[in-house]
Amino acid sequence: MEETYKIMEKTEVIDKSFSIHKKNLITLAIFVVAYGLIYLVAAILGALIGGVSVIGLIGSGIENPSSAVEILGKSAGGILIILVLGSLFLGITLARNAGIINIASNAFLGKNVSVEEAFLVSFKSIPRLIGVTIAGIIWFIPFLVGIGVVGFIYGKSANSIYMSNLINTGPASMVGIVISTIIFVAIIMLIIYTYITLHRFAIHTAILEDLSFFKALKKSRQLVKGEFWKIFGILMAFYIIVGGIKFSIYALMGEISLIGGLITKFTSGSEEMLANSLMASSLSRIPVNLFTSVFVAPVADILVTILYYNQRFKKDGYDLKLTLENIKRNSIGEN
Repeated sequence: MEETYKIMEKTEVIDKSFSIHKKNLITLAIFVVAYGLIYLVAAILGALIGGVSVIGLIGSGIENPSSAVEILGKSAGGILIILVLGSLFLGITLARNAGIINIASNAFLGKNVSVEEAFLVSFKSIPRLIGVTIAGIIWFIPFLVGIGVVGFIYGKSANSIYMSNLINTGPASMVGIVISTIIFVAIIMLIIYTYITLHRFAIHTAILEDLSFFKALKKSRQLVKGEFWKIFGILMAFYIIVGGIKFSIYALMGEISLIGGLITKFTSGSEEMLANSLMASSLSRIPVNLFTSVFVAPVADILVTILYYNQRFKKDGYDLKLTLENIKRNSIGEN
């Protein structure tokens, strides 16, 4: 257990995240795989419930259905089923994140890390986290208004450019549409990522500080206040690193598959053998996806947890409190 805590620099936060991930790799793997099985069971149940519901609604007289979603969406019961299934998968996702946060938090604070506690915390946190999610959706309404305004302006400008293109055709006339589309997408992405960054620590405040609904969102904004771009930059840099790791794994598998396919083609000369080799290459992506989900993806949740504590050190002086508690605990142990 660390006796002292201090405010960390960007590189220290990233290094600490990878260190915790490495030391608790087996625990994280067991937890993530277990939740993968929970997802699988939920998906099977969801498919069965959805299938039975679709058959029942078709029998009730819905005409000309084009898809299962359309069938469900044409009745109040179907909409209710969609909402229930959506809430189920949302709850599972939030619970999984809560468990990883618990593992990362305990590891950072030098406490005992266990799969059992992670599961207990994850299940207990579901109602609170769903409440925070609902509050987040409500708080997102002003951002939706902003997106609507940007969309309206874009629509007007795009229509104006399109009308001018009817008169002035040519490659140069398309430049305006391309530029306006890029600007529109960039602004929308900036609005969304601004909202996400402001409330990046909402789940952490809900789990680790027992805050709920709008209080969790408010505390997250307080932790981000004054350091928005720094936090945004750290998250982007880290996601690029993790994305690079994933890309490297996929690229390696792609090269191996390509070489295997070429060897098969030149040695056997059979198109069928080549097709089988390519099919095997596609199937090999399944274990690669599982590998990245189990061993790579949790690093992001760990980073945000460490970043959360670092912000509390800065804003709340929480590092001093933890240090004093450790010194007091150690002095009692010596006596």
